[in-house]
Amino acid sequence: MHSSLWNLQTSAAALAGMLCLLTATLTPTGSAQAAEEPLPVTTLPGEGSSAGTRIAQRKADKAFERGDYERALRIYERKLAPKGDKHAHYMIGLHHQNGFGVKQDLPRALAWYALSAERGSVPAAQLVAYLSDLLDASQQQRADEIFAELQQRYGDRELLVKAIKRDQRELRNRTGSRVGGGTSPTLVILDDGRTLTGDQYYDAIDARITYRAQLLGGTVTLGELKLIDTPSEEAAEEAVEEAAEK
Repeated sequence: MHSSLWNLQTSAAALAGMLCLLTATLTPTGSAQAAEEPLPVTTLPGEGSSAGTRIAQRKADKAFERGDYERALRIYERKLAPKGDKHAHYMIGLHHQNGFGVKQDLPRALAWYALSAERGSVPAAQLVAYLSDLLDASQQQRADEIFAELQQRYGDRELLVKAIKRDQRELRNRTGSRVGGGTSPTLVILDDGRTLTGDQYYDAIDARITYRAQLLGGTVTLGELKLIDTPSEEAAEEAVEEAAEK
């Protein structure tokens, strides 16, 4: 593999290893435990999808199966790739590799496969190696540039930071804006129709922030990730600081 793309993937590979390890070892506690969890704690970008996202996934896959490649690619790129959907990243690479619904572009295909391989996908990694051997130096350089851009937009690290910030905003808004009044809403109605108490809802968000901060470890700067001051989040922030100092 070309050295620049390999170096760009090194940090992604390290994060992927941490993602796999923590997914296996971290167990949600309290109101968000096991099958009873009201909100997903161990959700990674592109996982634990909403009903709307699952519909988009089915539409894209069915369009691809029937040969409607332009429609499939449009859904993968616009609806799914920005959410961190690794299958979508892989399928976009497949379209560009084979010229499905788009002009064949092997450097772009390589970059998308590299993004899909962030979490250790063997098929994606194999295609990264295969295409790397095919491309000349100028094509490899272009693949490096595209991959760097994709990581900044759709990479796990960037999406995890954004997800934490969204949850932080939700915690800051625990002033009854959803249902009821006071310091937190009495009830929260989820998109799937379930109803949770305010404590259940916000405890689960708090646990999810902590989990995601642990996944990030030392891969973010404190300027990017400013956790709000609750006890569990302070502990997560300390873990991020310690990892960054190593």
